Amino acid sequence: AARPPVCPGAMSTILILVGTESGNAQMVADALKPVLKGAGHAVDVTDSAATTADLQAHDVLLVVCATHGSG
Repeated sequence: AARPPVCPGAMSTILILVGTESGNAQMVADALKPVLKGAGHAVDVTDSAATTADLQAHDVLLVVCATHGSG
């Protein structure tokens, strides 16, 4: 069951930009999306390079990127 937004009317448009090799960062982004949507935000997830227009169309940019080795 979806919970109501924590702050009604305070919705943000969020772009989650993913950089992954093994798929773990994608799994994190995919797990974040329903949580953020459940809080009332509009969420887009992409692994494509974002353009200036993409960034300007969103209030928040979240970058989820994996590291390897001593990362």
